[in-house]
This record gives sequence, structure tokens and C-alpha cells, in this order.
Amino acid sequence: MKRTAERTLIIIAMVLHGLAVLSFGFQWMLAEVNMEMPEELAFGPQIIVALVANVAAILLAVMVLTLISTKAKKAGYWLIGMAAGLLLATLGGSIIPSVLYVIAGILCLKRRPEA
Repeated sequence: MKRTAERTLIIIAMVLHGLAVLSFGFQWMLAEVNMEMPEELAFGPQIIVALVANVAAILLAVMVLTLISTKAKKAGYWLIGMAAGLLLATLGGSIIPSVLYVIAGILCLKRRPEA
């Protein structure tokens, strides 16, 4: 089975994670240059955890993309687990990619392979 819908959803979520990593990198760069930043954008431990979670999500998504063609059910479980872990690690900051991962995971679990 081609599983184009699942692959598309995963790639869109990966792009969103990449944008988040770039945003955190830009924020880190501003903190290093000692630019004037509002207090709510202060670079703290929560930002580091979110950065690590987003990078880990990109790596796990690449792993799932390679796994999806051979073991779709296992990939579905990975996607749903990733979504739950990301929501906890980023305190809800990655809700859109998590929803995309859950949808792709459910599609992986519910589609039957062609006979």
C-alpha cells in the first residue's frame, strides 16, 4: 500500500517541528547577542526541553517514515505515542503536529493492507 495520506501528514508535522526548531534557534541567537527581549520570551529550561523534544520528534518521524511501508501497525503505535509524548514535553505547544501524528497513526492502524 502506498500510504500517501499518512506520509503527507507526517511530512507536514515534520515541517512544523522544523519551524519550531528554527524559532528556538532564533530566540537563542537573540539571547546570545543580548538583545532586548520581553520577559515572557526569556530563554529558560522549558525552551531547552521543547527544543530537544522537537528535534527528537523530527528524528522519530523520519524513523516512522521508513517503517510505515513495511510495518504500518507498529508505525501507527509509534505515531500515537509520539503525539502523547510531545504534548507532555512541550506543555501543549506542539498541539497541531500532535494532532497530525494522531490522525496519521489512526490511519495506519485502521487501513487494511490490500490482498
